[in-house]
Amino acid sequence: MTIKLKHVYIFLLLIVVILLVYIVQNVSNQGTTNTKEIEFNRADGYNEILGNITQVSVTIHNKDTIKHNYTVSSFVDSKLFSSKTVEVFTDLPYTYSLMIPTQKKYNADSVLIDDPTHRINLTVYRDNSEKPFDQIGFKYN
Repeated sequence: MTIKLKHVYIFLLLIVVILLVYIVQNVSNQGTTNTKEIEFNRADGYNEILGNITQVSVTIHNKDTIKHNYTVSSFVDSKLFSSKTVEVFTDLPYTYSLMIPTQKKYNADSVLIDDPTHRINLTVYRDNSEKPFDQIGFKYN
């Protein structure tokens, strides 16, 4: 009789362990599937020389099964500010970050002038596509 109870107890423990593993696996999978493929962030600050500044960043999570080339282009008031192409693998996200002054700009002679920024646009392209994969615009007053 005690041998049968011992087997039932071991069987029930095995079921509990399998359920716990299943629950933990589902919770961890939900955490990774809820991540957006492209995440945009903005943080505003102040610099004594430049005045108001903003840091904009793009985090790319390649959810495809193969690596892709992503191009991140930033535009300040419709003028190209920077562009970078990077290869992103499936298991490692990539973050591209820029610090942009929003009260002053450098002119063609590299002289700092008072010229406020009205809009910053970030555009992400994947591989050689002409259509943006994702994009966002930030307005400044």
